Amino acid sequence: MGDFSCIKCKNCNAQFSWGGIYLSLLFAYSPIECKECSTTHKITFTSRFITVFFTALPIFIFIEFLSPFNNTAVTLFTGFIICIIGFLVLPSLVTYRESA
Repeated sequence: MGDFSCIKCKNCNAQFSWGGIYLSLLFAYSPIECKECSTTHKITFTSRFITVFFTALPIFIFIEFLSPFNNTAVTLFTGFIICIIGFLVLPSLVTYRESA
């Protein structure tokens, strides 16, 4: 999907792709391997917390404040858009460190 993120390899400064970071988040914070130097990077604890926060917060906001629409289709569409925005922002917010 291109190079949306600014997350770079700590060893050679090669930039990780947005898709690679997103797949890492989807598959239980799996490590990312640099395509240039094969260095493995793991997500930081703080970034795990940010991921949980940005996954749960949109759902909480939707349930508490936005769900009482009279139209079910509008409610579902709004919830879907909020979740998509939250998921799309995540790769730009997380940080990785070189694994030991």
